[in-house]
Amino acid sequence: FSENENRARVTSAVVTGLFISGDDFSDAGSPLGKERARKFLTNPSVDALVRLKKSFRPIEGNTGNRAASIFSSVVKGNYYLAAFNYSKQPTNFSVVFSRIGLKTQEPVKVNELWRNMVGQATNVLTIRLAPMDAAIYELVTR
Repeated sequence: FSENENRARVTSAVVTGLFISGDDFSDAGSPLGKERARKFLTNPSVDALVRLKKSFRPIEGNTGNRAASIFSSVVKGNYYLAAFNYSKQPTNFSVVFSRIGLKTQEPVKVNELWRNMVGQATNVLTIRLAPMDAAIYELVTR
């Protein structure tokens, strides 16, 4: 599977708290599979979030016949978002901070945990995802 799909699978495990790996990590297993496993299962920022043992919930509860795309969690005053693009096309999402319970008019520090990218947002976070990809954001208000 692509790197995007692997990132999405591990992100799903972060959101749900359930991870099952069917990969072959034996000597006979795929070198590419082992390399991707190291990349996606040993990300320090994502692993630290997992250790907090907090579940995520969907932002939108009524998505019709589709799975929810954006999930949130609040841990020790920090807000976390997990976003999934299930399509085969690039997708944009906008998350209004008040929709996740974040009530501030001040700029918020935004860390994308998979790619270690840091930025800022005020009131709305715009998320751009490649096809079949996922991202995890930490929103820091302090």
